[in-house]
Amino acid sequence: MEVLRYWTHSSTLRGSQLNEETAGSKLFALTLYTTLWASMYRIQLSLWSHRTAEWRCRVVSLTHGTLVTYLSYYSQCVEGPSVFGIEPGLPNNNTQVFIAKLCLGYFIFDLVWCLCYQTEPPIMIVHHVLSIFGMANMIFQGKWGTELVAVIGATEVSNPLLQLRWFLKNAGYSKTILGEIVDFLFIIVFGAFRFLLSGYVMLEYVSYPNDDVLGKVGAVSMFSLSAVFYYYILGYAKKKYGRMFFPPSNKKEESGEITLNNGLNKQVNGVSSASRYRNGVGTKDNPTHSPAANNVTHIKPE
Repeated sequence: MEVLRYWTHSSTLRGSQLNEETAGSKLFALTLYTTLWASMYRIQLSLWSHRTAEWRCRVVSLTHGTLVTYLSYYSQCVEGPSVFGIEPGLPNNNTQVFIAKLCLGYFIFDLVWCLCYQTEPPIMIVHHVLSIFGMANMIFQGKWGTELVAVIGATEVSNPLLQLRWFLKNAGYSKTILGEIVDFLFIIVFGAFRFLLSGYVMLEYVSYPNDDVLGKVGAVSMFSLSAVFYYYILGYAKKKYGRMFFPPSNKKEESGEITLNNGLNKQVNGVSSASRYRNGVGTKDNPTHSPAANNVTHIKPE
Protein backbone atom coordinates (compact mmCIF):
# COMPACT_ATOMS: atom_id res chain seq x y z
CA MET A 1 0.00 0.00 0.00
CA GLU A 2 2.87 2.40 0.69
CA VAL A 3 4.14 1.89 -2.86
CA LEU A 4 0.67 2.60 -4.23
CA ARG A 5 0.40 5.77 -2.12
CA TYR A 6 3.78 6.87 -3.48
CA TRP A 7 2.73 6.46 -7.10
CA THR A 8 -0.67 8.12 -6.63
CA HIS A 9 0.25 10.81 -4.07
CA SER A 10 0.89 13.69 -6.45
CA SER A 11 -2.18 13.02 -8.57
CA THR A 12 -4.78 12.05 -5.98
CA LEU A 13 -4.10 15.02 -3.72
CA ARG A 14 -4.82 17.32 -6.64
CA GLY A 15 -6.94 14.95 -8.68
CA SER A 16 -9.80 17.40 -9.11
CA GLN A 17 -7.42 19.97 -10.61
CA LEU A 18 -7.15 20.18 -14.36
CA ASN A 19 -4.09 18.60 -15.88
CA GLU A 20 -1.75 21.22 -17.33
CA GLU A 21 1.29 19.16 -18.35
CA THR A 22 3.26 20.02 -21.45
CA ALA A 23 3.51 17.59 -24.35
CA GLY A 24 7.17 16.96 -23.49
CA SER A 25 6.28 16.07 -19.92
CA LYS A 26 3.61 13.65 -21.10
CA LEU A 27 6.03 11.92 -23.47
CA PHE A 28 8.61 11.61 -20.71
CA ALA A 29 6.00 10.05 -18.41
CA LEU A 30 4.96 7.56 -21.10
CA THR A 31 8.59 6.51 -21.55
CA LEU A 32 8.92 6.12 -17.79
CA TYR A 33 5.83 3.93 -17.40
CA THR A 34 6.69 1.79 -20.41
CA THR A 35 10.14 1.23 -18.90
CA LEU A 36 8.49 0.40 -15.58
CA TRP A 37 6.48 -2.49 -17.04
CA ALA A 38 9.40 -3.72 -19.11
CA SER A 39 11.63 -3.66 -16.03
CA MET A 40 9.08 -5.66 -14.06
CA TYR A 41 9.20 -8.34 -16.75
CA ARG A 42 12.99 -8.22 -16.89
CA ILE A 43 13.46 -8.50 -13.13
CA GLN A 44 11.54 -11.77 -13.15
CA LEU A 45 14.24 -13.29 -15.36
CA SER A 46 16.59 -13.01 -12.38
CA LEU A 47 14.09 -13.86 -9.65
CA TRP A 48 12.33 -16.75 -11.36
CA SER A 49 14.60 -17.96 -14.13
CA HIS A 50 12.87 -21.36 -14.11
CA ARG A 51 9.54 -19.79 -15.06
CA THR A 52 8.39 -19.58 -18.67
CA ALA A 53 7.91 -16.39 -20.65
CA GLU A 54 4.19 -17.02 -20.48
CA TRP A 55 4.26 -17.11 -16.68
CA ARG A 56 6.27 -13.89 -16.44
CA CYS A 57 4.03 -12.03 -18.87
CA ARG A 58 0.97 -13.05 -16.89
CA VAL A 59 2.48 -11.68 -13.70
CA VAL A 60 2.87 -8.31 -15.44
CA SER A 61 -0.67 -8.53 -16.84
CA LEU A 62 -2.12 -9.47 -13.44
CA THR A 63 -0.32 -6.59 -11.73
CA HIS A 64 -1.44 -4.09 -14.36
CA GLY A 65 -5.05 -5.28 -14.36
CA THR A 66 -5.37 -5.22 -10.59
CA LEU A 67 -3.71 -1.82 -10.20
CA VAL A 68 -5.61 0.08 -12.90
CA THR A 69 -8.91 -1.49 -11.81
CA TYR A 70 -8.41 -0.12 -8.30
CA LEU A 71 -7.29 3.28 -9.59
CA SER A 72 -10.23 3.50 -11.98
CA TYR A 73 -12.63 2.66 -9.16
CA TYR A 74 -11.02 5.35 -7.00
CA SER A 75 -11.25 7.93 -9.77
CA GLN A 76 -14.87 7.14 -10.65
CA CYS A 77 -16.44 6.31 -7.29
CA VAL A 78 -14.37 8.11 -4.63
CA GLU A 79 -12.76 11.18 -6.14
CA GLY A 80 -15.05 11.77 -9.11
CA PRO A 81 -16.33 12.80 -11.49
CA SER A 82 -18.25 9.66 -12.40
CA VAL A 83 -19.19 8.82 -15.96
CA PHE A 84 -22.85 8.73 -14.94
CA GLY A 85 -24.82 11.96 -14.90
CA ILE A 86 -22.18 14.39 -16.17
CA GLU A 87 -21.68 16.28 -19.38
CA PRO A 88 -19.40 14.29 -21.71
CA GLY A 89 -16.04 15.65 -22.76
CA LEU A 90 -14.93 17.36 -19.56
CA PRO A 91 -11.23 18.36 -19.31
CA ASN A 92 -8.89 15.77 -17.82
CA ASN A 93 -7.80 15.95 -14.22
CA ASN A 94 -4.50 14.74 -12.81
CA THR A 95 -5.70 11.35 -11.60
CA GLN A 96 -7.27 10.49 -14.95
CA VAL A 97 -4.11 11.37 -16.85
CA PHE A 98 -1.99 9.35 -14.42
CA ILE A 99 -4.18 6.27 -14.95
CA ALA A 100 -4.14 6.68 -18.74
CA LYS A 101 -0.34 7.05 -18.87
CA LEU A 102 0.19 4.02 -16.61
CA CYS A 103 -2.13 1.93 -18.77
CA LEU A 104 -0.71 3.25 -22.04
CA GLY A 105 2.81 2.36 -20.90
CA TYR A 106 1.67 -1.21 -20.30
CA PHE A 107 0.04 -1.54 -23.73
CA ILE A 108 3.14 -0.19 -25.46
CA PHE A 109 5.26 -2.75 -23.60
CA ASP A 110 2.85 -5.57 -24.42
CA LEU A 111 2.59 -4.62 -28.09
CA VAL A 112 6.38 -4.55 -28.47
CA TRP A 113 6.59 -7.93 -26.69
CA CYS A 114 4.04 -9.45 -29.06
CA LEU A 115 5.70 -8.03 -32.17
CA CYS A 116 9.14 -9.24 -31.04
CA TYR A 117 7.94 -12.81 -30.52
CA GLN A 118 5.45 -12.79 -33.43
CA THR A 119 2.82 -14.46 -31.27
CA GLU A 120 -0.35 -12.56 -32.07
CA PRO A 121 -3.01 -12.95 -34.75
CA PRO A 122 -3.76 -9.69 -36.55
CA ILE A 123 -6.98 -9.02 -34.64
CA MET A 124 -5.12 -8.77 -31.33
CA ILE A 125 -2.49 -6.45 -32.80
CA VAL A 126 -5.36 -4.24 -33.98
CA HIS A 127 -6.83 -4.36 -30.46
CA HIS A 128 -3.55 -3.15 -28.99
CA VAL A 129 -3.11 -0.40 -31.59
CA LEU A 130 -6.66 0.89 -31.04
CA SER A 131 -6.15 0.87 -27.27
CA ILE A 132 -2.92 2.85 -27.60
CA PHE A 133 -4.56 5.32 -29.97
CA GLY A 134 -7.54 5.86 -27.65
CA MET A 135 -5.43 6.54 -24.57
CA ALA A 136 -2.96 8.76 -26.43
CA ASN A 137 -5.86 10.68 -27.95
CA MET A 138 -7.29 11.39 -24.50
CA ILE A 139 -3.94 12.39 -22.99
CA PHE A 140 -2.92 14.82 -25.72
CA GLN A 141 -6.39 16.23 -26.43
CA GLY A 142 -6.80 17.06 -22.76
CA LYS A 143 -10.37 15.80 -22.41
CA TRP A 144 -12.57 12.70 -22.26
CA GLY A 145 -10.65 11.49 -19.21
CA THR A 146 -13.79 10.57 -17.26
CA GLU A 147 -15.10 8.38 -20.06
CA LEU A 148 -11.73 6.74 -20.81
CA VAL A 149 -11.02 5.89 -17.17
CA ALA A 150 -14.47 4.31 -16.90
CA VAL A 151 -13.71 2.17 -19.96
CA ILE A 152 -10.26 1.23 -18.61
CA GLY A 153 -11.84 0.07 -15.36
CA ALA A 154 -14.60 -1.80 -17.17
CA THR A 155 -12.22 -3.62 -19.51
CA GLU A 156 -9.55 -4.44 -16.93
CA VAL A 157 -11.80 -5.59 -14.07
CA SER A 158 -12.05 -9.05 -15.63
CA ASN A 159 -8.28 -9.28 -16.18
CA PRO A 160 -7.35 -10.53 -12.67
CA LEU A 161 -9.94 -13.31 -13.05
CA LEU A 162 -8.51 -14.12 -16.46
CA GLN A 163 -5.01 -14.48 -15.06
CA LEU A 164 -6.13 -16.35 -11.94
CA ARG A 165 -7.97 -18.79 -14.19
CA TRP A 166 -4.73 -19.54 -16.06
CA PHE A 167 -2.61 -19.88 -12.91
CA LEU A 168 -5.16 -22.33 -11.46
CA LYS A 169 -5.14 -24.30 -14.69
CA ASN A 170 -1.35 -24.28 -14.80
CA ALA A 171 -1.23 -25.59 -11.24
CA GLY A 172 -3.79 -28.31 -11.94
CA TYR A 173 -6.69 -26.74 -10.03
CA SER A 174 -8.98 -25.80 -12.93
CA LYS A 175 -11.36 -28.68 -12.13
CA THR A 176 -11.75 -27.66 -8.49
CA ILE A 177 -14.62 -25.64 -7.03
CA LEU A 178 -12.40 -22.57 -6.98
CA GLY A 179 -11.51 -23.07 -10.64
CA GLU A 180 -15.17 -23.37 -11.61
CA ILE A 181 -16.10 -20.25 -9.62
CA VAL A 182 -13.35 -18.21 -11.25
CA ASP A 183 -14.36 -19.45 -14.71
CA PHE A 184 -18.00 -18.53 -14.14
CA LEU A 185 -17.19 -15.13 -12.64
CA PHE A 186 -14.95 -14.27 -15.59
CA ILE A 187 -17.81 -14.85 -18.05
CA ILE A 188 -20.25 -12.77 -15.99
CA VAL A 189 -17.85 -9.92 -15.20
CA PHE A 190 -16.64 -9.68 -18.81
CA GLY A 191 -20.21 -9.32 -20.06
CA ALA A 192 -21.41 -6.90 -17.37
CA PHE A 193 -18.46 -4.53 -17.53
CA ARG A 194 -16.62 -4.90 -20.82
CA PHE A 195 -19.74 -5.37 -22.92
CA LEU A 196 -22.59 -3.54 -21.16
CA LEU A 197 -20.82 -0.73 -19.27
CA SER A 198 -18.30 -0.08 -22.05
CA GLY A 199 -21.17 -0.09 -24.54
CA TYR A 200 -22.97 2.59 -22.56
CA VAL A 201 -19.86 4.80 -22.44
CA MET A 202 -19.25 4.26 -26.15
CA LEU A 203 -22.79 5.38 -27.01
CA GLU A 204 -22.44 8.48 -24.83
CA TYR A 205 -19.17 9.36 -26.54
CA VAL A 206 -20.33 8.72 -30.10
CA SER A 207 -23.66 10.54 -29.70
CA TYR A 208 -22.07 13.67 -28.20
CA PRO A 209 -21.73 16.46 -30.84
CA ASN A 210 -18.05 17.03 -31.54
CA ASP A 211 -15.65 16.81 -34.47
CA ASP A 212 -13.47 14.00 -33.07
CA VAL A 213 -14.23 11.65 -35.95
CA LEU A 214 -11.14 9.47 -35.50
CA GLY A 215 -11.87 9.10 -31.80
CA LYS A 216 -15.43 7.98 -32.51
CA VAL A 217 -14.28 5.49 -35.13
CA GLY A 218 -11.76 4.11 -32.65
CA ALA A 219 -14.38 3.82 -29.89
CA VAL A 220 -16.81 1.94 -32.13
CA SER A 221 -14.00 -0.32 -33.37
CA MET A 222 -12.88 -1.16 -29.83
CA PHE A 223 -16.42 -1.98 -28.72
CA SER A 224 -16.92 -4.10 -31.83
CA LEU A 225 -13.86 -6.16 -30.91
CA SER A 226 -15.21 -6.63 -27.37
CA ALA A 227 -18.55 -7.72 -28.81
CA VAL A 228 -16.84 -10.30 -31.03
CA PHE A 229 -14.80 -11.60 -28.10
CA TYR A 230 -17.90 -11.90 -25.92
CA TYR A 231 -19.75 -13.71 -28.68
CA TYR A 232 -17.12 -16.43 -28.61
CA ILE A 233 -17.04 -16.42 -24.82
CA LEU A 234 -20.80 -17.03 -24.77
CA GLY A 235 -20.28 -19.84 -27.27
CA TYR A 236 -17.72 -21.37 -24.94
CA ALA A 237 -20.12 -20.98 -21.97
CA LYS A 238 -22.96 -22.57 -23.92
CA LYS A 239 -20.81 -25.57 -24.79
CA LYS A 240 -19.46 -25.96 -21.28
CA TYR A 241 -22.58 -25.48 -19.21
CA GLY A 242 -24.86 -27.04 -21.77
CA ARG A 243 -22.73 -30.17 -21.59
CA MET A 244 -22.69 -29.94 -17.79
CA PHE A 245 -26.48 -29.85 -17.40
CA PHE A 246 -27.43 -31.68 -20.58
CA PRO A 247 -24.85 -34.44 -21.20
CA PRO A 248 -24.18 -35.25 -24.88
CA SER A 249 -25.72 -38.37 -26.34
CA ASN A 250 -22.85 -39.41 -28.62
CA LYS A 251 -19.09 -39.70 -28.46
CA LYS A 252 -18.49 -37.00 -31.02
CA GLU A 253 -20.13 -34.42 -28.79
CA GLU A 254 -18.37 -35.80 -25.74
CA SER A 255 -15.02 -34.89 -27.23
CA GLY A 256 -16.07 -31.28 -26.73
CA GLU A 257 -13.73 -29.77 -29.26
CA ILE A 258 -14.48 -26.27 -30.43
CA THR A 259 -12.80 -24.94 -33.54
CA LEU A 260 -12.28 -21.20 -33.51
CA ASN A 261 -10.83 -19.24 -36.38
CA ASN A 262 -9.01 -15.91 -36.55
CA GLY A 263 -7.17 -16.37 -33.27
CA LEU A 264 -10.23 -15.56 -31.13
CA ASN A 265 -9.85 -18.73 -29.08
CA LYS A 266 -7.57 -16.87 -26.67
CA GLN A 267 -10.48 -14.83 -25.30
CA VAL A 268 -12.80 -17.83 -25.13
CA ASN A 269 -10.27 -19.98 -23.36
CA GLY A 270 -9.56 -17.29 -20.78
CA VAL A 271 -6.38 -15.81 -22.17
CA SER A 272 -5.52 -12.13 -22.09
CA SER A 273 -3.64 -9.98 -24.48
CA ALA A 274 -0.22 -11.50 -24.26
CA SER A 275 0.29 -14.38 -26.67
CA ARG A 276 -0.01 -17.84 -28.03
CA TYR A 277 3.03 -18.55 -25.88
CA ARG A 278 0.83 -17.60 -22.95
CA ASN A 279 -2.04 -19.64 -24.37
CA GLY A 280 -0.27 -22.86 -23.56
CA VAL A 281 0.60 -23.47 -27.21
CA GLY A 282 4.23 -22.89 -26.41
CA THR A 283 6.56 -20.67 -24.47
CA LYS A 284 9.57 -18.60 -25.24
CA ASP A 285 11.63 -21.18 -23.41
CA ASN A 286 9.87 -24.18 -24.92
CA PRO A 287 8.28 -23.32 -28.30
CA THR A 288 6.06 -25.97 -29.85
CA HIS A 289 4.34 -26.33 -33.15
CA SER A 290 0.58 -26.07 -33.00
CA PRO A 291 -2.43 -25.66 -35.28
CA ALA A 292 -2.60 -22.17 -33.78
CA ALA A 293 0.29 -21.29 -36.04
CA ASN A 294 -2.16 -21.75 -38.89
CA ASN A 295 -4.69 -19.55 -37.10
CA VAL A 296 -6.95 -22.49 -36.24
CA THR A 297 -6.91 -24.04 -32.78
CA HIS A 298 -8.89 -26.88 -31.25
CA ILE A 299 -9.89 -26.21 -27.68
CA LYS A 300 -11.43 -28.53 -25.18
CA PRO A 301 -13.59 -26.44 -22.86
CA GLU A 302 -13.08 -27.10 -19.21
